[in-house]
Amino acid sequence: MMYVFLGITIVAWIVTAICLPQQFKVSTHNKRFLFFYLLTILATLGFFLSGLNLMKQFCFFEIMTLASFAYVPNDETTYAKKSAFSYLAYGIVGGLVMLYGLMILYDMFGTFELREMQSMLVGVAVEPENQKRLYLAGVCLLFGYGAKAGMFPFHTWLPDTYTAAPSNGTTLLSSVLSKTGIYGIWLLTVFLFSEAVTWNKALLILALCTMFVGGFFALFATDMKKILAYSSMSQIGFILFGISIFTMSEETAVATWGTLFHVANHSLFKLILFTAAALLYGMTKTTDLNKLAGYANQKKWLKIPVAIAALGMGGLPFLSGYISKTMLHESLMVTPQYQTMLPAAEWIFLISGGFTVAYMLKLYMAVFHNKKQEEAEEICEAKPSKAGIVCLWILAAVVVTGGILGIVLEPGYFLSLESLKGACISILIGILLYRLVIRHLAFSREEDGSFSCCQVIPSWFGLEKMIYRPLFLQFFPFIGALFFRLFDRIIDGFSIAMMKTLLRPKKLRVKQEHMVAYGLGRFVDGITYVVQVKIRKKPAERRRSYGDLFAVGSAEFSRTTQLVFYSVSFGLMMFAIGLMAALFYLLKVL
Repeated sequence: MMYVFLGITIVAWIVTAICLPQQFKVSTHNKRFLFFYLLTILATLGFFLSGLNLMKQFCFFEIMTLASFAYVPNDETTYAKKSAFSYLAYGIVGGLVMLYGLMILYDMFGTFELREMQSMLVGVAVEPENQKRLYLAGVCLLFGYGAKAGMFPFHTWLPDTYTAAPSNGTTLLSSVLSKTGIYGIWLLTVFLFSEAVTWNKALLILALCTMFVGGFFALFATDMKKILAYSSMSQIGFILFGISIFTMSEETAVATWGTLFHVANHSLFKLILFTAAALLYGMTKTTDLNKLAGYANQKKWLKIPVAIAALGMGGLPFLSGYISKTMLHESLMVTPQYQTMLPAAEWIFLISGGFTVAYMLKLYMAVFHNKKQEEAEEICEAKPSKAGIVCLWILAAVVVTGGILGIVLEPGYFLSLESLKGACISILIGILLYRLVIRHLAFSREEDGSFSCCQVIPSWFGLEKMIYRPLFLQFFPFIGALFFRLFDRIIDGFSIAMMKTLLRPKKLRVKQEHMVAYGLGRFVDGITYVVQVKIRKKPAERRRSYGDLFAVGSAEFSRTTQLVFYSVSFGLMMFAIGLMAALFYLLKVL
């Protein structure tokens, strides 16, 4: 499994590196981007090469998060900075929660090696209390890994971050970095929760929510990169779906290979589609569907690879996406633990597949089959990267080859009526959604036959803007400030009450207790009187006696000295002086 993820990382690195010159033509701060781009790749490789040591993985995971965060706001726009802040917030909170989970696991097992944990699992997790701690640690790690993967409900950073980041950076985020979260969840499930039905059912519910919500929002997005961002979220849901069922399915091998194949497929599709978006951005400086309208109509070198990736992601037979989705679907049907959830899970799976067909059809029609609009006339065309075009065609050929090869090897399985039935249902749902929903709600027809993509879902609608930001930036700070103000008032009131009752200070007889200071002050009074009245012949000044001032100052000095002598700081200072004296003595003697 590790080698599959390593291979995906290396391929994505090569493709994005080839397309970097196209991005550098239109982007700024290229040296800074290149540095953090390379650091992200190295940290990702380190993560996958860490084996089964969770602490090593965590260290590379955090480096990867910080490095990728640094290149998200590369163009330094307000939108990019806000998106980067959201991404960083999830990274920091997820990292802290993951670290807490790691500490629980280390306290339970005394190691960070997953294989050793698995060998001790039966003996350690027998007690109910340890089972609760194991689940708590698992939830903490699931939070961190799930946030990186874009799993619902920790996905809110994903659409804006993917849209704001430079195009090649977005390709890395979708095709590689999201896979680190998938890899971590997979390891947790295999080594610690393979027999835990509750864990796998919860993961299945999260997977279904992820694939459905991502697909639904992708239907109404108006930016090419944002559609692909929500698409990534939806396809991550399909992968999590496979992870949740492969330990429970009667066809474990089919579920395992189907999940791995869909991991590779998702990276392959997103490499093609985000690379196409990068080439379009390098030529037009935009990925807005309305501004791209009519620009790419005649560009078959771009149209055909995008069509193959879109159809493959939609699960069209004879393409690689059909192979992996069929294996996942059939694995669910033979999972006895999910019989009560089977009808709902199957229909969400098929409807989400229909969402995929619908939004990819929308993207393809908006980019390649729309007439040029007025706002698109100002786009200045630049020459595309020939190396990038070659990469697109090679990747598209892999999609076709994978689909044909799978059918040739197992024709009875992939060409059976049951397998074709599931694919046809999803495709039919997608076509109906496009014709009845997208064309009427998401498209606005013009008199010249062109159409514009409408903003159906308001920009303020979403978990982050409606719940997370108000909750963490307004409600919690208000409650915290209110609590600490009340606590401060209570402490002040208690202190004042004690000072006026039990700790009421006695009247100090300063003159009697500080006779030397008082006498010195009276002596200064006498000298002042002689100089002012007898020598300078001026009237005596009305003022407070120096005797009183000196006595009060002496009392304050004594009180402060006592506070210093009894303080921890003074004790530490004297201890340090003693250590230094002992050190000098030893150096002199030796």
